[in-house]
Amino acid sequence: MGWEARLETNSRGGSAPLANAIANRIVELSRVKGRKDDTRATRQCAKQLKASLPIDYQLSREFSQDETDRALKLLPPNKAAGFDGVYNEFLKHLGPKCRKWLKKFSDILLRNKLPRDFNRSKIIAMLKPQKPADDPKSYRPIALLSCVYKLLGRLICKRIMPLIDKVVPVEQAGFRCGHNCTDRCCPSQPTLKQGLKRN
Repeated sequence: MGWEARLETNSRGGSAPLANAIANRIVELSRVKGRKDDTRATRQCAKQLKASLPIDYQLSREFSQDETDRALKLLPPNKAAGFDGVYNEFLKHLGPKCRKWLKKFSDILLRNKLPRDFNRSKIIAMLKPQKPADDPKSYRPIALLSCVYKLLGRLICKRIMPLIDKVVPVEQAGFRCGHNCTDRCCPSQPTLKQGLKRN
């Protein structure tokens, strides 16, 4: 049965056929034709680049307990858990032994390899605003990543931000702390108006 068909609830009043139709729709949306040659070439290029770069021991040093504690404090509450079911609140209330375990994130930096579970996500379907709930096209797939993986990302981001700010051009506003795209649009408005008046 295709996802395009409008499905009615089953005899017990459940919505299993609709859920299956939504799942089929999400699977269909996620089927992107990959080009193996491009992927292989990109991996090879990244491998060569990685081999040619000197190791920056300042960036790949072990995460300190202070770094880990600060990152844990900044985790936002009431966020959805990934496939592993670990919430930010669990991480924030870890005991001292488990907090020491989090320092093992440094092993990931040294090996340059993520654990396989960090590449997994939990996909849920969110109903788009003002859309009919019985139509599978009305749902948007959302990928929920592991909160532990996001904590690692926060630790790495905090460590590299001072370096990134030095090399990113001042013209770039997107993806920079304290900046947004409208910062770049507003200064150009007077120039645009003058140009339009000339024409």
